[in-house]
Amino acid sequence: MARAKGEGTISQRKDGSWIAQYDLGTVNGKRKRKTLTGKTKKDVLQKLNDLKVTLQTQTYTDINRISFGDYLLQWFELKKTLQQIKASTLRGYEINMRMHIIPELGHIQLQKLTTSMINNFYAKKMKQNCFDSEKPLSATTILRMHNIIHNCLEFAVRDNLIIRNVADHAIRPKVRKKEMKALDNNEIKKFVQAVKEYQSLPSTRTKNVYPSLMLTLSTGCRRGEILGLRWKNVDFRNKTVKIEETVLELGGDVIVETPKTEKSRRTISIPDEMVEILKRHRQYAKGTYVFPVKNNMDKPMKPENVVRFFRAVLKHAGMKFRFHDLRHTNISQMLLNGVDLSTAMARSGHSQVSTLMGYCHTNIEKEKEAGNLFAKFI
Repeated sequence: MARAKGEGTISQRKDGSWIAQYDLGTVNGKRKRKTLTGKTKKDVLQKLNDLKVTLQTQTYTDINRISFGDYLLQWFELKKTLQQIKASTLRGYEINMRMHIIPELGHIQLQKLTTSMINNFYAKKMKQNCFDSEKPLSATTILRMHNIIHNCLEFAVRDNLIIRNVADHAIRPKVRKKEMKALDNNEIKKFVQAVKEYQSLPSTRTKNVYPSLMLTLSTGCRRGEILGLRWKNVDFRNKTVKIEETVLELGGDVIVETPKTEKSRRTISIPDEMVEILKRHRQYAKGTYVFPVKNNMDKPMKPENVVRFFRAVLKHAGMKFRFHDLRHTNISQMLLNGVDLSTAMARSGHSQVSTLMGYCHTNIEKEKEAGNLFAKFI
């Protein structure tokens, strides 16, 4: 009588002994089976049942002693080969794997990795500083490590190397949502004046400060999008800039790639004043990029350098906010001044209205007006 799928196959050898074979599935593209032998059919059945219990209660692999680190690297190579993933994403994976995950968890056998081990790893990393600064690792960074571990183990489950994903119940770091700040009209004026003053200081080493920050403020583009602009993307006649590339920095490497979504690839109109600023800047930046490295006009500035002079401007102005808040300010001003959601979404590169609505900031004067709407009826 044929045995049901998943029960294993049992047969008797010519010498009278018994043999059972149990299908473990595919491992790295090859079919794997566990062979069990015994003097009697009862012996083999008992061993087969014991194997099933093992598979149901713990992770199991017939490649036996493969470490989590070795499997993680195999998974990563397959991911690079078989999936279309951006270079920045792959670089981020590699940095987190080699600098954090493998040194701590790589030596553990794949089937012996536990939820508790993963939790302890996260807890340890929460107390550890970044390799290039004295700041502790962020919850976002550790959450990225969790995603790598979880995705790898999920692949191992589908590969029939383990029965369950022990990262499923790991305690994921909670990422606190950063509070958005939008500058009011007076703050915008103060910031613009500070940028002009800082650009004119003899100690300012780059001509990129004023034009890059004004373009960020007037378009609401992300930092990487501003740095990815080439002169071919600037249309002086039609007064537009075209976002086709973005610049990222990972592990000291500068990466230029296409934006992450189709909506992020867009053409944005700019005011006459910005056109004139860019025309004057063109006399300095004569290479490929609008905001180049000082000693190589055909290379874009590093994102960290932009942040560095942005912070210097804030210090000069006595202000405190994040670079990304320039984007918040632009979008908030659009909505506050009656720009329709469709246009605001197109300019900002957002694909969902819900995301855009997160940029809506209450204007104190408008709020007071709303509060007085029913005064005439009271």
